[in-house]
Amino acid sequence: ALRGIFHLVSAQALMSNNCLTDVDLEIAEIAMATDAEYTLVITKADLLPGGTGKQVYPVLRKWMQESNFAVKHYAVTSSMSKLGHGMLWKRLWLSLSKANQRW
Repeated sequence: ALRGIFHLVSAQALMSNNCLTDVDLEIAEIAMATDAEYTLVITKADLLPGGTGKQVYPVLRKWMQESNFAVKHYAVTSSMSKLGHGMLWKRLWLSLSKANQRW
């Protein structure tokens, strides 16, 4: 059974549109309609000005409020600086754990 869906979205795409693209939104809607735990992963945060990805959080929160689209689990990540890796690993292990109440 599918337990978790990790949807990767570029931080640059999110920031340039101030929202998910139509394709990413469609993927998110399909994924959230399943029984699997959905995690939105914002990638390449280190490529944004400042390199920390902090500016992603207010844009993501504003978009969720305005669109009435609630993403319960999300992580802002960077492969170069390792930003968000701990959160991402935690989400991955939780989706596999037999102790997870959903399974």
